Amino acid sequence: MSRILIIDDALMMRNILKRILLTEGYEICGEASNGVMGVRKYNELKPDLVLCDIMMEDGDGITCLKEIIKSDPDAKVVMCTSQGQDWFIKEATEEGALGYITKPFEIASVLEKIKGILSSEKCKDIFEKRSSEAGLSQREILDFEAAFHVTTEMEMDAPEVTKAFIAKNMASIEIGLRAFLPVKMSLNSMEKMITIFREIGLK
Repeated sequence: MSRILIIDDALMMRNILKRILLTEGYEICGEASNGVMGVRKYNELKPDLVLCDIMMEDGDGITCLKEIIKSDPDAKVVMCTSQGQDWFIKEATEEGALGYITKPFEIASVLEKIKGILSSEKCKDIFEKRSSEAGLSQREILDFEAAFHVTTEMEMDAPEVTKAFIAKNMASIEIGLRAFLPVKMSLNSMEKMITIFREIGLK
């Protein structure tokens, strides 16, 4: 499950967010009570998502956001804000924040925002990265994507190919992959790729 870093100077707010996220199975990989510590924790932990308070006593959230994006342009940061902070929200968005959640936190809206951002990365990109890390060749990755296209009549980077789509259709997709792939690659490589593909749909 995705790893989340919470940056907020209020312990109560951190605890509320932790309760919301833990019930959905997210991993809280770290916490920070100010922006300076938040940047340091981000660089140490490399979380999948950051929830960062926009106004903190010791190092404000905008500065923290800027430093995180500077160190990792692909960082996913969601700002936590109170009513009446529209100007700061606008600035945060311009600096790279992917969205915001508003205090007092509503469970449904918090989870909807987080799920939307975490699922925004294309399944194709996730698959290619994990397959490459597993030692599979570029040729094997391309063959797998071709097999997926033959099986589903969709490209892997199509907007419809979400984690939810994979989870729902994995059984039928796997039948097609197993029919097509053995002529293209070894059984060992095929099993590795199908396992990676299945895990994407489960996360």
